[in-house]
Amino acid sequence: MRLLDPWCQAAIGERTAITPTVEMTVWRGDDTATVTPSRGVIVQDWRRSLMWSAEVVIPYSLSDGYGPLALMSPFGSDVSIELGVRVGDHADTVAYGRFRVAGAELIVSADKSSATLFLVDVAARTANYRFESPYVMSGGDLETRVVEVLSDRGGVVASVDGGAAVTVRERVLGLDPEVDPWRELQDVVAAYARRLYYDRDGTLIIGNVSVPPLSEAVSLSGTYSLVTAYEGLPGNVAVVRGQSTDPAVPPVQAVVMDDDPTSPTYAGATPDGSPYGRVTRFLTSPLITTVGQAENAALSMLAREKAAGASWQVTVPYNPTLDCGDLLAVVVGGETVYLLVDAVSLDLFGPTELVCRQVVISE
Repeated sequence: MRLLDPWCQAAIGERTAITPTVEMTVWRGDDTATVTPSRGVIVQDWRRSLMWSAEVVIPYSLSDGYGPLALMSPFGSDVSIELGVRVGDHADTVAYGRFRVAGAELIVSADKSSATLFLVDVAARTANYRFESPYVMSGGDLETRVVEVLSDRGGVVASVDGGAAVTVRERVLGLDPEVDPWRELQDVVAAYARRLYYDRDGTLIIGNVSVPPLSEAVSLSGTYSLVTAYEGLPGNVAVVRGQSTDPAVPPVQAVVMDDDPTSPTYAGATPDGSPYGRVTRFLTSPLITTVGQAENAALSMLAREKAAGASWQVTVPYNPTLDCGDLLAVVVGGETVYLLVDAVSLDLFGPTELVCRQVVISE
């Protein structure tokens, strides 16, 4: 969760006269413009390969230029967005995503004109540049190797938060033309229980996939609404198999289960040893070459599904401080329910909608 200035943070979720503040900068090379959208929605969803997207409407005129050379066209223009609130004379903003312009629609009328910009994650630059031939990713430090591939594909590598050091084996990318380089890199880091994405500042993150600790839970206060549904059976057994493309590397496998007797998805000591039973999830990857990698991947799979049978739709007032991966604490019927945020859809001048899944946290 990103915090605003204390004055503005205190206004989030309260019935106060707050005014959303939006600052948007568009640039291509040395050509730069600062605009204020009249409306728009920004989405961050880490269930997708390209986590960030947005659709914004801005005032526009023909004098601003049109066609492929115009700044607002999808030919190499980048966008940064800052969001915040104004309380009286006091205002503060926080970064809320780095994007590329993927499309634009210009509407001209007699009294006013506008342009709708369709924005995508900056990782699209890497995803769109497929490998012309197989690419050998050398073994070594995970962060270093990921940055090398991104640089080769023209990606954004201004700053990296890589967490703990991880050593990877040599592997070949680009063998499947249907899988883009960004997706392949995400698969590589997933084999080491990591997640690859760009955060709201545009920093490349190679972070873990575990649920945040209870101490980091964000308590929802003020006005909010909840809708919950049990739509499927979460897995409580994870089986991960690694089959390298190198015939000299033997196949590996790891199996992990929900072994917590207090968990509603407890797998039991035997197949019929719990009320829930067993529900298996499988993953096979040529990028997993050791038992340790297989175990890490299996634990990550299990952590995402453990006791996560309920999906939640949470609607809160405009709030630019919440992110995917935040842990929310919500009181329902006198009991505290912990929700992990998977997606955020923020209306620039309206409510913020969250897609969450319930997780079990040991207090």
